[in-house]
Amino acid sequence: MMSDIARLKRRVYILIAYSLIMILIGIGVMTEGSTGAVIAGGVFTLLLGVIPLVIGLKGLKKSPPEPAYFLGSDKRNFAVLGTFYWFNDKGIWKNDKLIATWSDIKDIQIVRTWIETRTRARTGTALDIVLNQGPDALQYGTVKVFLKDGASFEINYAVDPQNQINFIKNTYLKRT
Repeated sequence: MMSDIARLKRRVYILIAYSLIMILIGIGVMTEGSTGAVIAGGVFTLLLGVIPLVIGLKGLKKSPPEPAYFLGSDKRNFAVLGTFYWFNDKGIWKNDKLIATWSDIKDIQIVRTWIETRTRARTGTALDIVLNQGPDALQYGTVKVFLKDGASFEINYAVDPQNQINFIKNTYLKRT
């Protein structure tokens, strides 16, 4: 089974490839441009390549160096500038740093949960119903991790917290 990090890296590599193509097109248009408008278009195209390149490179720094699964984020939209939390056999990671091993964790609990719905279209149409493009309901939650030394930290916007925490407790915390 492909880990969440492998999926993230695949998307980042696609974004970087798109960026490099846009940068090359922008440079080509700027060098061949004879008018100011053409050169401005080349600069705009160049920016359309540079901005996703920066975002993609930042995205590579948001994951652990080994396979792990996404636990949550500190921001609702999982923005590149946010903090990502992951888990694997070693423990819980914050971006690319291991912050707690399973032997350090005393308990992990759900503080609260909520459901957010999103629609793919601004207005629902008959075509949306036929194509199964209705609203998506996602459950999020705030998870609190208690360490054996008395410290604790919270993970906001944990995706599907009930299933994730049950899996973690049954797989990793049962051993320690």
